[in-house]
Amino acid sequence: MASCETICISSEKPVVIYDGSCDFCRRRVARWQNETGNRIDFVPSAEAEQMFPAVRRLPLNESVHLIEPAGRISQGAQAVLRMRKIAANRSLLLWLYENVPGFRYLAEHVYRLVARHRKQRDKSRVRDA
Repeated sequence: MASCETICISSEKPVVIYDGSCDFCRRRVARWQNETGNRIDFVPSAEAEQMFPAVRRLPLNESVHLIEPAGRISQGAQAVLRMRKIAANRSLLLWLYENVPGFRYLAEHVYRLVARHRKQRDKSRVRDA
């Protein structure tokens, strides 16, 4: 489910928090880092809890979280789409997410489907190697 709340962190740039123990997540973050340059900081969840104690209450290992400098928090598909808009001015999918009935549900459903199976993908990659 998409979530939007606020939190106070000490960062001048948006911060993406991800599951650092997940190979799939680390590969995806590497791609995002190439796309976003230095406009966004990417922090594994274990480090984020130490850097920003206020994030401990968030379900960090369930989905990616984006925390913007003003404190806005988004997670899941919404976080990915907001991150892409902030970093690369790719806003069409975010506009669809925010304005087209059913698109938000579909985007979050696909995100949850991938998130549920990400550990299985990691295991299958190890077996195939």
